[in-house]
Amino acid sequence: MLLLGLIIIALLVLVTLSIMNRPEMPVPVPPETTLPTATSQPTPTRRPTVAPRTPTPPIPEPTSQPVTFSPMFVASDCRFTLPQSAKVTCGVVAVPANRDIYPSSTIRLAVAIFHSTSRSPAQDPLLYLHNSPGGSVSTASALQWASINFDNFVLPVLEKRDLIVFDMRGSGLSVPNLDCQEAVSVYRRDQRGTLTTVQRRAAYSQALGTCRDRLASYGIDPADYTTRANAADARDIVRALGVEQVNLYGVAYGTRLAQTILRDYPELIRSVVFDSPIPIEVNYYNEAAARYDQALNALFESCADSPACSSTYPDLETVFENLAAALDEAPLTVTLPGDPGRPDFEIQVDGSEFSSALISAMNASFYTSSLPKLIYDFSQGELESVRAFIQAALSLPPVGVLDLSAGMRFSADCHEQIYATTPQELLEAQSTYPRTQFLGEQAILGDGETLFALCDLWGAAPFDPDDRQPVTNSAPALVMAGQVDPITPASFAKRLAESLPGSLFIEVPGAGHAPSLDWRLSCPFSLALNFLDQPNQTPDTACLNQTQITYYTPYTGEPPLELAPVQIQAMEVESLAPIGWRDQGQGVFSREATYGDDTRLEIRSSSERSPALLAALIADFDGVGFDRTPPRTTTRFANGINWSIYRALSNGRPVDLALAETGGRTLMVLLLSLPAERDAFYRTVFLPIIDETKP
Repeated sequence: MLLLGLIIIALLVLVTLSIMNRPEMPVPVPPETTLPTATSQPTPTRRPTVAPRTPTPPIPEPTSQPVTFSPMFVASDCRFTLPQSAKVTCGVVAVPANRDIYPSSTIRLAVAIFHSTSRSPAQDPLLYLHNSPGGSVSTASALQWASINFDNFVLPVLEKRDLIVFDMRGSGLSVPNLDCQEAVSVYRRDQRGTLTTVQRRAAYSQALGTCRDRLASYGIDPADYTTRANAADARDIVRALGVEQVNLYGVAYGTRLAQTILRDYPELIRSVVFDSPIPIEVNYYNEAAARYDQALNALFESCADSPACSSTYPDLETVFENLAAALDEAPLTVTLPGDPGRPDFEIQVDGSEFSSALISAMNASFYTSSLPKLIYDFSQGELESVRAFIQAALSLPPVGVLDLSAGMRFSADCHEQIYATTPQELLEAQSTYPRTQFLGEQAILGDGETLFALCDLWGAAPFDPDDRQPVTNSAPALVMAGQVDPITPASFAKRLAESLPGSLFIEVPGAGHAPSLDWRLSCPFSLALNFLDQPNQTPDTACLNQTQITYYTPYTGEPPLELAPVQIQAMEVESLAPIGWRDQGQGVFSREATYGDDTRLEIRSSSERSPALLAALIADFDGVGFDRTPPRTTTRFANGINWSIYRALSNGRPVDLALAETGGRTLMVLLLSLPAERDAFYRTVFLPIIDETKP
């Protein structure tokens, strides 16, 4: 089954110019750190047992003089795309691969300091901890992520303080990178659904072993790549930059790292933002079925609590369960696109596959708002939009498959998660949630034993109970989670907040994974920024009242949409547009109320005469044209302009069109809508906009 293949690979990869005359972050050499010398004895074999146990570290030979290690920042060229307006200092901090022996092989951590735009920036920079270690391609680097998200994330931070970003050991632009393209190659084969269960497990085992042997030929030991080692790396980066204290901003896996830093090096931390946290004492794989079940429950409860959703989609949970049962009896055939140069292929979507698609969609609030409609459409046999949704949800690669460091993540998860439990405990935990038991069992590869065999094959470090000690630090902390997040549910965040006496817990209504990085939701990130400015004060959370999820229901015109004046410079036109619709430029405004919603308004000015413009639309609107030549239904006079109004269809979708010639140009107002909403939009949006459109 395709989903099982996705779970396997997910386990392998688990999932500026500043203002002048401002002080910059110093980079002096920090105090030296003493390390033991190397031993001539061979390194003991790391073969973890299923039962948790404390590993025995290698015993160094005593020496007459201690050997010292001093982390240093060495400036270098930036190896990622720099935002035009950014002032960035790039460099490398070299750290030991294994701090328990010396001399050790060296890891070169890629570091970037984005300098504040303030004349007097705060002296406690923000250290960003990426949501997962990146793979070998530059786009998977945390540094490149910061560049891509410069306007949305970085620039607001720089208004008050510097931002430090680094690629964790084994990932991104740091050297070496524990990328395993062997596993990705198997994933590409498995995506087509042609491997049997036995073939699949054998293929991934072979891929993992080949990757391990390749890395070993370069002297790389997977046991050196753990979250605790990442935390020590973060400490050394801070010391190398000569900074006394930092603020931490962790997302997903980055929150595990943030907890470890806070526990092991509390003196370095001023405050912490945890977005979508995983408490380090939680057995994440044991919680697979529970996480999925919680996400579905959150969706059904949220809809039931919404008067509009519950009246439009009553008894949503029962409708879903009946639909899943029907799909188990008669799966839906869906065609997925193949890799470039490869043919498309078909999969059979049963109840579990459909559940998986829904759960995946809940990662983002934008998709969550459309799920009740999708479930009802599916139950009523309206399959066009359903097929498109499932194709989007299952025609992966998803985030985390092709762009993460498989080796780093597998090393950490085996050491800290899988070896902390047993195969029997894994299976028993999934059986507690019958509705999502099958998905949970897929997440542990069926019997649980396979996970341990793969970890043994990989050579991960044995479990150390000290790594799982919960954090009880009193440093100010903001703990944030999305209401319907299926990856790191809100219950995880609540549990973490309860253990941190200086914390504030915030659940973002309707949000999925990493709400502070969801740029459609301005409130969560603004709360994080306000907290960083004054971590000892409770931020004003009033903006969460505007973050309530709005489930899609057909527009009836009551109440009518609010329209606001717009100046369309490219068209030299004044008009109106619905408030909340996304301005795509060139006079195009899209509603995007639900997945696949292409309801939009187009306002244009053209040098073509109206017959020529109408002919062009008939032939090629949206690449398919109009279904037939539309009749002119009426005329309208407004602002001294005579408009001709047409009613058309494009691939069955209603199109209302108005054309008028004035001042040697042709004005156009076009509204594409859904059949059930056409009349309401025509009355409350289309006609009022015609009346206010003029050169």
